[in-house]
Amino acid sequence: MHRLPGRSSLAAFLLLALIAAPTFGQVWKGRGRLGGEVTDEAGQPVVGATVTLRMQENPSAGPKPIETDKYGKWSVLGLVLAVWTVNIEAPGFDPSQGVVKVNEYGVNPIVKISLHKATPVSDPRFAKAQEALDRASALLQEKKPAEARIEFESALPVLDGVNRLLVLKRIAFCQMLEENDSGAVETLKIALAEAPDDAEALRLIVDRLVVLHREAEAQEYIARMSAGSLDPNTLLNLGIQSYNENKLEVALANFEQVVTARPDWADGYYYRGLVSLAQGKTAAAKADFEKVLALEPEHRFAGECRDMLKAL
Repeated sequence: MHRLPGRSSLAAFLLLALIAAPTFGQVWKGRGRLGGEVTDEAGQPVVGATVTLRMQENPSAGPKPIETDKYGKWSVLGLVLAVWTVNIEAPGFDPSQGVVKVNEYGVNPIVKISLHKATPVSDPRFAKAQEALDRASALLQEKKPAEARIEFESALPVLDGVNRLLVLKRIAFCQMLEENDSGAVETLKIALAEAPDDAEALRLIVDRLVVLHREAEAQEYIARMSAGSLDPNTLLNLGIQSYNENKLEVALANFEQVVTARPDWADGYYYRGLVSLAQGKTAAAKADFEKVLALEPEHRFAGECRDMLKAL
């Protein structure tokens, strides 16, 4: 078998600082529509709340932020099939962050969010934290992750709750950019000790553990993730590594999840076909290689698919 190749609360400020990365390219564009409704704790609409959507697997990709209308409602058209992070913030309220899977070819759920009133900031230490976070955001824009990380770390001691969690994840992101994956894993473990079910932290730690070839440890965190939060790229890499280690059942399970999450992605079918072929399931392998060619006739493995189809 061959081997495979300015706000009224610190929380609102934090959210702005953490989503300020520029958007590159149009990889986020598709046919999906997502909408929602933002209210306060009394059920009244929050007008002018800022809603920012970012792809989980590509946090710099997404449409321009939009604002809720007079009914507290918002909608975005033209999103690709993916897991999306939804950030909502409004003056006088704590921010809200969550994830939702967008389907390009069906009806997506309405995202209903109730914002909580922000606690006024009176501690002077928070003013210094705000300044540090502002500098950190600017340094990230300048592609200086090491300097940005230091600023994030300086703000961390006075933060708690969702604010602390957001900054811990941003510190880990800086460590990834510094190519310090081991450090990022340790930071994410701290974040997950405080928020065990945080989907973004789980996704990031799985991704880094795969890069570090710590697949067994990665599987422990995958077991804690919901199906919609699993990153297809990470699953593909896990499947390839399991295939190379002759763990065919594990590899097949990973590739099945890739195909389910990204039915329009030829890579998932190609690798699943290889596993089926190795297991002697020629009919299943043939179907997957044919699917690769149907989706991408010029796929990088198209020639290999045609050769195997002839042999089958």
